[in-house]
Amino acid sequence: QLVRIERYYHRAATKAGRIVYVSGMMLGLVLIAIPVSAIALLLWPAGVPNSAEGQTVLISIGAGAVGALVSAMARMGAGPDRFKVDFEVGRPLLRRLGTFRPLVGAVFGVAVYFLLASGLLNTQPPDGDERIYFWGTIAFFAGFSERFTNVIFGSAQRMITGTEGKSDEEDEEASAGQ
Repeated sequence: QLVRIERYYHRAATKAGRIVYVSGMMLGLVLIAIPVSAIALLLWPAGVPNSAEGQTVLISIGAGAVGALVSAMARMGAGPDRFKVDFEVGRPLLRRLGTFRPLVGAVFGVAVYFLLASGLLNTQPPDGDERIYFWGTIAFFAGFSERFTNVIFGSAQRMITGTEGKSDEEDEEASAGQ
């Protein structure tokens, strides 16, 4: 009887923890949207939000944040083993952790946009109206998948440091020897 009660408690607490985490992610989206909107409004007279670059940065912020949210929600829906929440840390910390997830996604979205737009990795976005969709999709993937972002940043790091042909293990050994 006690084992069954404990299992029920853990299952209920895990579900409650996920709800708190998701509420934190929603709060994070709002906390991103408010300052980004305020900055866009302040820069409106200068025409920055209407420029292609301004729109792309705004799209990258939003798409990266939404990508992080969708990633977490998809893993939560895939089963209890795919997304674990430690409910024992308490509601405030779980909410705070959830709040940071869209922020990290937004930063990844913008960082990948800047990296690829710089031409460092020889990426050729399409011309015309499709360009904004390209950057939005890339930013979404950057927020959605940390692995995707790590691959892109790893490629850039190898290109910058001149270790382009080396594997990650060789990079680490070379760094450790310096």
